[in-house]
Formats: sequence, structure tokens, C-alpha cells
Amino acid sequence: MRFIMTFIVSFLLIQMVYYVLGNMNSVTYSFANATIMSIIFGILAIVIGESTVSEPDV
Repeated sequence: MRFIMTFIVSFLLIQMVYYVLGNMNSVTYSFANATIMSIIFGILAIVIGESTVSEPDV
């Protein structure tokens, strides 16, 4: 479930950033480019999160 939520949040955040920055620079909005970047960002967030956080040994 946390992986699904990571992809959903990264998708929404990157779409928003692409839209806002595109409007600020008078560039056309590209849904495909923003989606590719959100997938890459989601994978990086999962890899970093899984590699840095460890379960305590009981």
C-alpha cells in the first residue's frame, strides 16, 4: 500500500510542478513528460526510503 501511495503522491506533485513551472516560463504543458518524471521520482523515493530506513532488531 505504501508503494501505491508513493506513486500517487509523486504523480500529483510532479504534475502540479510541471504545470506551474510551465506557465511561469510560457511553455506548453506536457502530460507525458510530467508522467515520466513522476515515475522516475517515485522509484527514487522508494529506493531511498527502503535503503535508509531499517527495522529495529528485536
